[in-house]
Amino acid sequence: MKHTYNFSLLLLPLVLLVALAVTLFVQRVGIQYTVEPKYYAAMQFLPQENVNVFDFFPDKPANTVVIYESDNAEKYYADIMENLYATLSDMRVKYDVYGVNSPKPLNLDAYQTAIVVVLNPTRAAELDSVLNWMYAGGNVLFLIRPDPADALYQLLPRVGVAKTAGALISTKGVVFTSDLLPGAEGRRLGRDFIDGRSYDVELEDDCNVHLVSGDGNDVPLLWDCERGGRVVFINSDQFSNKAARGIVASAYTLTQDVVVYPVINGSVFFIDDFPAPLPEGQDDYITRDYPNMDSSTFFSEIWWPEMQDIAETYNIRYTAGIIETYTQVVTPPLYQQAEQEPHNFFGRSLLSMGGEIIFHGHNHVPLCTVADDANRQFGYPSWSNTESAQLSMLELYTFAKGVFPDYNVLGYIPPSNVLCFDARRWLPLVVPNLKLIAGVYLPLQGLPVYVQEFSEASDGIVELPRVTSSYNLVDDEYMQWAAINEIAMHYVNSHFLHPDDILDPDRGAEKGWENLRDQYIEYIAWLQEAAPGLRNMTSSEAAMAVQRYSRLALMTELRDNSLEISLGNFYDEAWLILRSTRKPVSVEGGIIVPITADRYLFQALAPKAIINFEELP
Repeated sequence: MKHTYNFSLLLLPLVLLVALAVTLFVQRVGIQYTVEPKYYAAMQFLPQENVNVFDFFPDKPANTVVIYESDNAEKYYADIMENLYATLSDMRVKYDVYGVNSPKPLNLDAYQTAIVVVLNPTRAAELDSVLNWMYAGGNVLFLIRPDPADALYQLLPRVGVAKTAGALISTKGVVFTSDLLPGAEGRRLGRDFIDGRSYDVELEDDCNVHLVSGDGNDVPLLWDCERGGRVVFINSDQFSNKAARGIVASAYTLTQDVVVYPVINGSVFFIDDFPAPLPEGQDDYITRDYPNMDSSTFFSEIWWPEMQDIAETYNIRYTAGIIETYTQVVTPPLYQQAEQEPHNFFGRSLLSMGGEIIFHGHNHVPLCTVADDANRQFGYPSWSNTESAQLSMLELYTFAKGVFPDYNVLGYIPPSNVLCFDARRWLPLVVPNLKLIAGVYLPLQGLPVYVQEFSEASDGIVELPRVTSSYNLVDDEYMQWAAINEIAMHYVNSHFLHPDDILDPDRGAEKGWENLRDQYIEYIAWLQEAAPGLRNMTSSEAAMAVQRYSRLALMTELRDNSLEISLGNFYDEAWLILRSTRKPVSVEGGIIVPITADRYLFQALAPKAIINFEELP
C-alpha cells in the first residue's frame, strides 16, 4: 500500500523557529535603515552669510507710522511695543515711529497706515488729528483701546461705535466671528487666560466684527469699518504679548486692500526623550486600560505602532530628541549606556520612515553649571563646571554614532527647554555639524527657558523654537490659541510631545492613551484643514526654510490691477501670505493657493513675481 505524507505539519515548527530567529535578530541588531535623502531634496542649508534684509531695497518707502507715548515707561507698555515691532519686522513692514509728545509735527500724508498705541486719554487732540486724516483716506489701526475720558467718548463714534455705556467692563475669552485667522472661525477660547478691560459698545451696521468676548456678553473686541479710509479697532488690552502676534499681524492686514508678508511654511512634530531608555515595570494608568501590560511592552506594541500609523495617515515625519540615559551623573566619569536595544529599535524604525534624530541630552540635565543657578528650579543637579557639560555632549555624540554610524545629527533640543547663556555660546563649537537649536517660542513666567524667535543667529545656528506641546490640545485652549496665532503669523506648526506624557497626570494621563491619541489626531486633522499647502518637514528641513525666510527682503508695488513683488536675497523659493480684498485671477513667477476667502499662500519661484487681480468695477 502506498502512503502519502503531509509535510506541511513538519514545516510548521521550522517556520515558527525562523520567525522567532528573525524577531530576536531585529531586537538584537535593530531594524535595518537607510539614511533617506531630504524630502525637499532641492533645498539645502545655506552657507553662513551676513545679509542685508531691511535696507536691501534702498528706495522702499516707510508706508506705516507707529504713534506712541514715548514718555510711557510702564513694562506692560514696553511689552506691547516690543511685540508690535517684532511683528512688523517679521512682516517686512518698513515703519517710522512718532512720539505724541514730540515737538516735531507729523506728516501723516507720507504714510498709508498709522498704528496708534496710546493709552493716555489726555492725548485726545492727537487722536483727533489722526481720525481727520483717516476720513480723508488714511488707514488707522488702534492696537489697544485708550483709557476712558470725556474726550475719548467723542472719538468713539468716529471709529464705528453707535452706542457705548461709557465705562470699561471686564471681558473674558474670545470668540472668532470671522475667518480673519485661518482655522479659527467659530472657536471660543481663552476664558481662563484672556481677562481684559473693554468698552461695552454697539457698532454701526457697516462694521465687520472679527472677535467678540467669550464670556457670553459678545462684546466686540476687534472690528474694521470704512470711514473715508479704513479704521481697525482693538477694543481690548489683551493682545499685546508674543502669543497674540497673529492677531496683530492679521489686524494690520485689514488696514489696506492688499498686504503681502513672508512666512516660513513648515510643520514639524517633535518627540522629546525619544529614543531613550524605556520605563521599567508597570504603571497604573497603563494597566488600568491594558491589564497586565508593563510599560515597556506598551510603548513597543501599542504607542509606537499607533504613532507610526498616525504619521503615515497624515504624511508626518517625526523629529526625535535622543536621550542616552536618565542617570543624573554630572561629574566625570559619566555613565555610559550599555543597553542599546530601545535606541536601536525605535531610532532605526523612525529613520526608516523618513524621520530625523537630533540631540536632546546625554542625560536629561540642562547644560547649566552651578554658577548659572538655573537647574535647581527644575529639580536637577548642576554641572560642576563647563568642561563636564561639554564632555556630556561629546559622550552623547559618541553614543549616537555607535548606534547610528551612517547618520549625522544636526540639531539639539535643550532638556526641559533650558539652555544657559554660556552653553549656547560653546555648543556649536563642541558638537560637530550642529545646524539648529529647538528651544521654545513662548516664555514661561519665572522660569529660565531658552526663548527664541524663528531666526538665524550670528554664529550661523538656526533658532527653531517649538510653539505648542502635548497630546491634550483639544482641552488646552492656550495651546490652541498659540497654534492659531502662529499659523497666521509665520504659517508654522512646531509641536512637541513626550512618550511619557501619557504617564503624567499633569499632562492628561488620567484620560488614558486612547483619549489622548484621539485628541492628537483631531489637532493634526484641524491643522491640515486650516492651513492648505502647509509643508510637513523634519527639523533640519524646517531650519533650511527658516534660513530662507529670515534672509528674505520684500518690496511690493500695487498698480491698477496687479501687485508687483520684488524679493531680495532670493535663493530658490520663498513663501508669502497675501491678504486681499480683490480676487487674484492669475500669477506670474509663482503658485497661489487659497487659504480663506481673502487670504492666500503664495510660493514665489523667482525674485520677481506678479499677482493680477480682477478689474475694479
